[in-house]
Amino acid sequence: MSNISDMKIDDTVIFRSKNSNDNVVWRGKVLGFLKYNLAKSYQDILSYYTATKRTNPELANIELLEYFVIQLTDVQAGSTTTRVFAKEWIEDGSFQILDEANVVIIKIYDITEAQGNDIVNSLKVQGYYAVQE
Repeated sequence: MSNISDMKIDDTVIFRSKNSNDNVVWRGKVLGFLKYNLAKSYQDILSYYTATKRTNPELANIELLEYFVIQLTDVQAGSTTTRVFAKEWIEDGSFQILDEANVVIIKIYDITEAQGNDIVNSLKVQGYYAVQE
């Protein structure tokens, strides 16, 4: 795993959120860092903050968090979107800075989701960072 404090502009990162209603594995390119005043004008962060704080009451005041903008790419749809996240919303142990030169995409056809989970878990046991999308 990577240290979130090492994140910089143009890094490709992957992580999960502490928000219990958000089961997405987020992956994208870091575009920049924001203070609260700019982050709240960029997108509605209050509702996500509130949902995250429900299950993480120790979360600091919304104005004190460290925000970053991430560009998410949907390769299949050929589209990109941007989102604002706070570093403090990221689930402990889930953050990783990816070295794009070392990413291998494997597609396996005609299997169930459960079989896919078994394959991903087998890779994780071997020490690989693997996700099922």
